[in-house]
Amino acid sequence: MRLPLLSALLACTATALTAAETVTQTLNVLDLMKAGQVEYHINPKADFHDPADQVFQLKENELHISGKGYGYMVTKESFKDYHLVVEFKWGAKTWGKRVDRARDNGILVHSYGPHGAYGDTWMASIEAQIIEGGIGDILVLSPKLTDGTELTTSATAEIELDRDKEKRWKKGAPAQVVTKGRINWEKRDEDWADKINFRGKDDPDSPVGEWNRLEVIAKGDTLQYFVNGLLVNEAFDCKPAEGRICIQTEGAEMIVRRYELHPLGQFKEKWNPIQASGGSDIEVRQGQEQALSPEESLKQIQFDGPYEAQLVAAEPLIQDPVEITWDAQGRLFVAEMRDYPLGPEAGKPFMSRVSMLTDKDGDGRMDESQVFADHLDHVQGLLPYDGGLIATTRTQILYLKDTDGDGKADVNRPLIKGFNPRHSQLQVSAPRWGLDGWVHFNNGLDAKEIYPADAPTKVVGVPGANFRWNPKTGEIQPTGGKGQYGGAFDDWGHHFYCSNRNPLMFTVMPWAAMSQNPHAGITQNYEDIAPAGPETRVYPLKITHTTADAHAGTNTACSGLGVYRGDLMPELKNNVFVPDPTGQLITRYKVEPNGASLKATRVGERTEFFRNGDEWSRPVNVTTGPDGALYVCDMYRRWIDHARFFPEDFVKSHDMRQGELQGRIWRIVPKGTTKLVTKVPGKYHAIPETGWGDVPKEHAERAAFLNVSPDADAKTLAMLLEAHAEDPWMAKMIASASARKMGQVLSLLSAEFYTTFSEVKATTVRTFATGALADGQTEDIAALLTLLQKQPGELLWWKPALLQGLAKLPKGHEAAAQEIAALQSKIDAIVADPKSSLDQRLAVLPLLSSRKWETVQPVVKSLLTSTQPVELTTAALTLLKKYPATSTAALVYDILPSAGPALKRDLVPLLTSNATTALALFKRMEQGEFPTAWVDVETRWRYQRGTGEMATLAKKLFGEASSDRAAVVKDYMAAMTHPGDAAKGQQVFATICITCHKHGSLGVDVGPPLSDVKVKPPEALLADILDPNRMFEARWSAYQVDTTDGRVLSGLIQSETSDAIVLVMMGGLKETLPRSAIKTLKSLDRSLMPPGLEAAITKEQMADLLAFLTAGK
Repeated sequence: MRLPLLSALLACTATALTAAETVTQTLNVLDLMKAGQVEYHINPKADFHDPADQVFQLKENELHISGKGYGYMVTKESFKDYHLVVEFKWGAKTWGKRVDRARDNGILVHSYGPHGAYGDTWMASIEAQIIEGGIGDILVLSPKLTDGTELTTSATAEIELDRDKEKRWKKGAPAQVVTKGRINWEKRDEDWADKINFRGKDDPDSPVGEWNRLEVIAKGDTLQYFVNGLLVNEAFDCKPAEGRICIQTEGAEMIVRRYELHPLGQFKEKWNPIQASGGSDIEVRQGQEQALSPEESLKQIQFDGPYEAQLVAAEPLIQDPVEITWDAQGRLFVAEMRDYPLGPEAGKPFMSRVSMLTDKDGDGRMDESQVFADHLDHVQGLLPYDGGLIATTRTQILYLKDTDGDGKADVNRPLIKGFNPRHSQLQVSAPRWGLDGWVHFNNGLDAKEIYPADAPTKVVGVPGANFRWNPKTGEIQPTGGKGQYGGAFDDWGHHFYCSNRNPLMFTVMPWAAMSQNPHAGITQNYEDIAPAGPETRVYPLKITHTTADAHAGTNTACSGLGVYRGDLMPELKNNVFVPDPTGQLITRYKVEPNGASLKATRVGERTEFFRNGDEWSRPVNVTTGPDGALYVCDMYRRWIDHARFFPEDFVKSHDMRQGELQGRIWRIVPKGTTKLVTKVPGKYHAIPETGWGDVPKEHAERAAFLNVSPDADAKTLAMLLEAHAEDPWMAKMIASASARKMGQVLSLLSAEFYTTFSEVKATTVRTFATGALADGQTEDIAALLTLLQKQPGELLWWKPALLQGLAKLPKGHEAAAQEIAALQSKIDAIVADPKSSLDQRLAVLPLLSSRKWETVQPVVKSLLTSTQPVELTTAALTLLKKYPATSTAALVYDILPSAGPALKRDLVPLLTSNATTALALFKRMEQGEFPTAWVDVETRWRYQRGTGEMATLAKKLFGEASSDRAAVVKDYMAAMTHPGDAAKGQQVFATICITCHKHGSLGVDVGPPLSDVKVKPPEALLADILDPNRMFEARWSAYQVDTTDGRVLSGLIQSETSDAIVLVMMGGLKETLPRSAIKTLKSLDRSLMPPGLEAAITKEQMADLLAFLTAGK
């Protein structure tokens, strides 16, 4: 029997090895699984052994390995010379004898021989181990068959012995051949223990629940293992050097989103920690079915630091708390937003209320609740004022006061009206006293026209910006910034606020400074001082079902931001705390100076200041109490996202108000605190009794700089500008204060300022020169001209910027004109000479915009070719866009036939932005001269909405979108019945989506980012694509601008002032439009992405697109 068995085995092995394929194109092993090109083996003798098709399952393009068995899935084919990429994360479950042991799995490469040859479980192979604390270990498996035959596998590595005499890879150590056993990765913890959740101090892998990338590079007879981009192990002279590839199951749940073979040298992706999904060891699911009691929920709370939570109040005393405050008597008031998210039924009263809580026995837990004001419309914000409270509601800001001492507000008077948000997440909130004596509010992202309730004719336009109210005069003013729900001041008067995906924004300069000098070019007075959107990181204990699954692991619902201003925990002083209720967590930030602005740094390594394992816990607001403790409003709901953002079928089948009768308020104190801190009578938010006197010197200096007087002399302003030459915010503030003397300021800068180039300084020179010319002050222009004639004839780095500002110099300055002419002649030579440096050519190209189109046209045409650097092509396009489309149309038509896809995407909008040239283009399309596919869906929709010849032709060319979007989505669900081709989907993305979205390195960021699409199911993505107006945030609302020069533009308003708006359009083009150049500006009250994409994409293409968007999840 032995000889026939051995002969058969050798024949099988020889066949596998000789048939090994060199990988020459990317191969997705999960596609092999779908095609049945894999085999399975589960050890039938193990303590648990589910069927293979239950252990290995594909779910939404991810491989789910249950772990309930010992064995593997193996490719039918053998491979050699490849770059293997596996992205995985651990699940929560472990089984059998490994239930409390380190989660274990692995990849077997160069596998050969019969199934289960090694311990009835594995093939002969070399393993890339995946085990907690040891990812990247090499295991050499040389099994002995039942007939005594040994399948010898070997690998040679540079090896040293660790403290426990175990083999460990060490570059440069003596080489040693290993035929059995393990070679630990380079920095494996010597105290490693086979225990669940083990984590070594140098482990490069992400925590449980986050994604990791394991790479195996098999080149000839060498192997290299990389974990999250770090080389951890290496072997050479491997025998065999080719074979089948297995992925194991070994008692631990694991999810694999990427399992690919790439040709050697072609996989260039760098691992970015952002690619790791947010820190949960539980898969995204609907989760916890029942609420926990306050006591049970308290046990689930964890802190990063020596703190503990104490229960202050809970149901039935309160329900749905969203804000708390104390009045001058120390009484605690709670805003209870009981009508979230859907409001009352038609004809029934509003459900929100404000309650007053009392602690009768002084034990720190409230004993009695009295309704202070009832039947309020979605109450969100509270602030003590004039013996009562200011309360923000959906449609108005109220003043509530109890004048007869019965504990109920008998005064309920509107202060400000004019609000009408589309839903409660966009309403005004966060009333806060500022150092200026005004009350500041978050606007809620929407543009509003509001007015004092007692003066309805005094309407104030609040253009998507926060605002303030003077309680003495009733005056309302915009303050800038775009806060949603949550805002606070620190001890130094800095105003912070947040929105869903922007955890921490800061108002850098006053709103008034933006309009102080209309020629300073300032359109925004705030900035993110912490990472925002997909760049954020959160680490919840659990992830529950949310409409923001596409952004899992990042902030999706920042709210109720608070600044700690007490003395009980001095180490937290002036730290900012940002709740994210979708993750049941609160993130802590430290803030420090960053030039004229600030910078916030997240505190906590892969953890959060506050986390609750109770999935219904929804911390929505943080504030400092009069006792110096930090207080948290826990709204406590099963579903926290607004119902309008859930699919309709989901809302119909679930109680979206589940948890409405619950709510908790937590007090955070130092761990071990048993005695209540004495309250200081009348002390608001525990501001130090020393008041504002302990403000550090640097903050006082910064405040002084940012409030530069418009009456400051030019010499002082130049001194400030030079001292802060690389600070863009200081440059803006000084420009704001330099009205009618911007040229003088430039001329007074020292030679040292003009010695070295920087982008910030070049922008400063251009801004000041443009402003000086716009001011038209004789003395100012003379100063600029004097500066221009320094070192005559030399085109120094700052002169192009200066010339841009002087593009419209009035006549009568002959000497300056001669210098400009001399420099202009040099510009022609530099642009035409390919030997000129790219920086030089880019610096001077914008100066051509002062010339007539006929003289500029040949230059633009020569640069819009594939032989030019992309930077020059981009600059030439920018120059082209400065001229009317009616003038440039002939050149555009000349270039279009030979233009590549990217250039074509930029050229066609030049024609469609003007009604005259758009009509001409559409007529040529009607004749079949150009394809209709050139026109993006936004432009199609815009012209179809009009009237007359243009609308008729647009409808004929592009078809009309169905008004029944749900039916369209249902029809396209057929795209889900077969797997799409991701490679083809990339081409669809490049054709349809690239002008507004960025996915990986492809496209531009105009609309919502796609870079963090991780766990959103394809069905939900399909609904987002075909029915974009079903749910979109106000920040993505489209606007149409008709300009005085005949252009029709549509895009997103990035920022605006009383003088100008900044419009971001498809393709990422930004344009600052003076209000004097705007004929009409109207909100389209919809997403920039219009409905009707089905006219441009087939079902098959949709399947391909979805495959591309979800690839590598």
